[in-house]
Amino acid sequence: MTALTTYGRLLTAIDTAERAITAALVLLVSAVILAGVMFRYFLGSPLIWAEEACIGAFVWLSFLGASIALKRNRHIRIDTFVRFLPRGGRLAMRGFAALVAAAVSVTLAMLCLEVLPIENQSGTVTLPFVLPK
Repeated sequence: MTALTTYGRLLTAIDTAERAITAALVLLVSAVILAGVMFRYFLGSPLIWAEEACIGAFVWLSFLGASIALKRNRHIRIDTFVRFLPRGGRLAMRGFAALVAAAVSVTLAMLCLEVLPIENQSGTVTLPFVLPK
């Protein structure tokens, strides 16, 4: 077995795990929202943790979904003009789009590193906000 084969199997296993976790999170969010509605409106006792759990799950869903979409080349794109370009032009535009996406990702990562110390000092898990009664 070559290193490349092992690497391919590892990537397949990671992809399978991402998809399974994503599906489980979608089910979890649906169940928590349903339970939250039932408890709040039918039992008169809201689940105070339901909103926080859904927010956390949605954050993870966005990252996992982006990873899955990137690997399958399924991100939303507007190719109105690009599809009329010759093959070389389409490839060049695809490369340019990848470079722009990488630049945006690096910029966001750098900005997040600036915010982390501030968040670390706050002592809260999420940003504080008042829940409606």
